[in-house]
Amino acid sequence: MSRTMTTPQRVELKNGAAELALTLAPPEPLPAGATITLDIYAKTWHVHPEGHLGWWQFALEGATGELTGRIGLLSGDGLEVTLTAAGSGPLKLLDHWFNPDFVWEPAEDADLVIREGDRAIDLDRLELAVLDPEMLQRHYSQDKHQDRYVPVNVFGEAFHESRLANLEHYFKRYIKDSDRVLDVGSGYSMFVLTAPEWEFDVTCCDLDHAAMEKMRVEAPQFKWVEGDAMNVPFADGEFDAIFAGEVIEHVPDPRAALGEWLRVLKPGGVLILTTPNKDRMVNRVNKEHAWVNPEHISEMSYAELKELFSEFGLKLLARRGIYLEFLFNYLRRGKKVDLLPARFNEPRYKTLLRGSMWLGRLMPSRAFDLIFVLRKPGA
Repeated sequence: MSRTMTTPQRVELKNGAAELALTLAPPEPLPAGATITLDIYAKTWHVHPEGHLGWWQFALEGATGELTGRIGLLSGDGLEVTLTAAGSGPLKLLDHWFNPDFVWEPAEDADLVIREGDRAIDLDRLELAVLDPEMLQRHYSQDKHQDRYVPVNVFGEAFHESRLANLEHYFKRYIKDSDRVLDVGSGYSMFVLTAPEWEFDVTCCDLDHAAMEKMRVEAPQFKWVEGDAMNVPFADGEFDAIFAGEVIEHVPDPRAALGEWLRVLKPGGVLILTTPNKDRMVNRVNKEHAWVNPEHISEMSYAELKELFSEFGLKLLARRGIYLEFLFNYLRRGKKVDLLPARFNEPRYKTLLRGSMWLGRLMPSRAFDLIFVLRKPGA
């Protein structure tokens, strides 16, 4: 027996709730006893029970056509899930299980399964994107986010070296020694990792209190302030320059975040921003949008970023791409794979890997990672 279920690919959870919409189109009436279950796991960790948020099973008898659903947060970290069929009202909740100790990640996998007895009839997967800042704060406060980034392989080393070298170049060129600089969403801070003893006044801001305390010991010459990137605790025009490194893809509202950063940047000040490119070469080749990291909830393309900057009247001073995917298994049917990290991730190919990082400069609109240097209007 075949079943067809179409669902939205991405569902957003914000302000404590997410709305679902799906269509049931069975070739014949669903059998008595058929059920539908919503099963939610952390996107990066399908492990029960630690990575399992819970499951909710509903009776499907008599339900056809359009279904709507709602996932809503309750007080005390509880969760209420409802499904409603057009014309027949709410589906009966038969059973459920919920893990109160689950830590929400920026994205979860929500599986919808139709069952007849013990046999799965259909399976569809939703991506549940968490856009609630308070929920994200708990995630980013975990110990795993307090560790300094260390490349785990040759490819990672080449990428990390290229990004640091490019950032050091732009820091030296566009930030004056006397400038007040904000490193927003700093984590371990690229100003620390680039190594030079910077003469400018650096303030690092991140919502992870434990990480701030740890880095305060490692770099006491900087100011370390706990704060949300969507609502930084500083006065208007307080900084001469701002660095937002790999941050905008993590925020629920990139436009609002950029506006907040520009609020605390003085007129004529410089913003240096880095982020993955949603329209990088591998996605273009495969005609898809695969996230670099499941924690990224707001990846944007080169064109989308330029349009956003234009809305705020920002002047583009410089832009650079890091790493161009070019070596694919072109003869293979179906999805193409980037062979550099997959098959050439060895010390003997270090020169090739470093060269591929430089190639990103030639085609920034298709590069893996992007660096923009922008000037706020005024002054």
